Amino acid sequence: MGQGMDNWMAGNDGLGESYAEVIGCSHSLVSSIPVHAPNGPPQGNGIVWFSSCIIDDDSDSMKAYQAHKKFSEVMSKMGGKGQSWLM
Repeated sequence: MGQGMDNWMAGNDGLGESYAEVIGCSHSLVSSIPVHAPNGPPQGNGIVWFSSCIIDDDSDSMKAYQAHKKFSEVMSKMGGKGQSWLM
């Protein structure tokens, strides 16, 4: 990935500036953990929703994962078809 970014920065022939005129992005390196993933490939079109959440000072990432997983299980039992990942 680093080599690809170096190549992009060195040789995008002005495309980067043109892109920045149309859309503003912030890039970060992340990892993802499936919480409630689909069984097989997605079916049809869908909607993506990203949230930026903060873990309480007296909590940790494992507790956040467990809470999110429990919430997803309850929503699934109620008929929810959403899938979830933590990043």
